[in-house]
Amino acid sequence: MYAGSCLSRGATMPGRSAAYTPPGSGGGIPGMRCRNGAGSSGGSDTALRYDGATVGETADVDDTAVVAMAMDRAQNLKGETRYREPIERAREWIFGMQCKNGGWGAFDAENTHYYLNHIPFADHGALLDPPTEDVSARCVSMLAQLGDMPGKDKRVAEAIAYLRRAAPVGTA
Repeated sequence: MYAGSCLSRGATMPGRSAAYTPPGSGGGIPGMRCRNGAGSSGGSDTALRYDGATVGETADVDDTAVVAMAMDRAQNLKGETRYREPIERAREWIFGMQCKNGGWGAFDAENTHYYLNHIPFADHGALLDPPTEDVSARCVSMLAQLGDMPGKDKRVAEAIAYLRRAAPVGTA
């Protein structure tokens, strides 16, 4: 599975290496969940959890969306529902990471403090994680695949409006 996803990372477990992924898990490990909370730097900290043990890595929003889409397709091919819970957790988390303008950044929500780019140690804007069209489009793709449509959910309508503002037809 995609290495940057909150659903695909191996969990650190007692007696195992940090890269351990339980056999047959395919990344959608039962008991694994993403959480969004205050990090030590005061910003958003996204961590993967497996049975209560935090893995100290940050998940990508769009990678999580791609993995959730793959899991949804895989279970639908077999007429199963085995990934229903991890997919719903990904859906919930992605909605929680949506910015006020309707888009998504890769790692953080509302991280658009552009003045930080003007301080001496700002490494080419690396301090920021503003919403982008590519990340937002992957999130919208996942939500649409799961049945969240603009006419049914205001958040999806806001995301599509963001994409239209960010990349009007004929400008790409």
